[in-house]
Amino acid sequence: MNFKKYITMLTVVMTVSVTMLATAYGAPKPELKKDWDISFLGTMQVPAQLEIVDGKDVIEEVMKFSEKASKAYPMKSTAPKMKAPSFEDVSQFFTTNNIGVYQLALKNNGSYNTAILFAGKVPAKNNTNQLIFFDKLKNTDSQKQKELHTLILKGIDEAYTKVPDSQNLFQLEIIEFYPFERIINQNVEMIGMGGSVAVRSFKLIQPAAFKIYVINKNAEIYVLGVINSGPDRKMWDDMTKEMLRTMQWN
Repeated sequence: MNFKKYITMLTVVMTVSVTMLATAYGAPKPELKKDWDISFLGTMQVPAQLEIVDGKDVIEEVMKFSEKASKAYPMKSTAPKMKAPSFEDVSQFFTTNNIGVYQLALKNNGSYNTAILFAGKVPAKNNTNQLIFFDKLKNTDSQKQKELHTLILKGIDEAYTKVPDSQNLFQLEIIEFYPFERIINQNVEMIGMGGSVAVRSFKLIQPAAFKIYVINKNAEIYVLGVINSGPDRKMWDDMTKEMLRTMQWN
């Protein structure tokens, strides 16, 4: 996939999840004193009061509820029945493909700051192309970043021009692009990028911010990203960078 198209697609996809987020204000300064392990990536320190909900557990609860509801209120249908995947199948998919999705929640001043964290490992068959992609990111200076941002904005405008009615369903406004950041931890190199956005859907406005880190660990590529509500982006950004700086890699 073309490098510029890849960045554009990644920017749009990351913002689709923002409706899962709640907005809370204020940034607590908790001590880092609890280990959290992502099996295929490593162990990091996070605030002791940070609540972490595994997406697989959410899926399991939803599937259990759906099964109970269908038994309690069976619906007659002439359509052929399709066998739904079991929770074991879903869990195995996440494990086999080295994918993790989590909700993070930190209680603060009578409310909660929440974020969605996702992590994944690029399949080995795509590793060569992704290593080339990583090198391009590493060598993208401030001028190239500006040019890239211009292309992203142009691509979004062109998409809406081709399908103008789509703006009524989903409209993406990019408020700010963040400069690329480089982090090194134990010879593991990471490039961070992201921005602040607003999503408009059926006239409703949902602000969000996202930060994505592309990680080069032993010539294997991983991705870790955090999506939050926007006003609390600095708190989540600082926490994520500290997690990555102190990560004990698996």
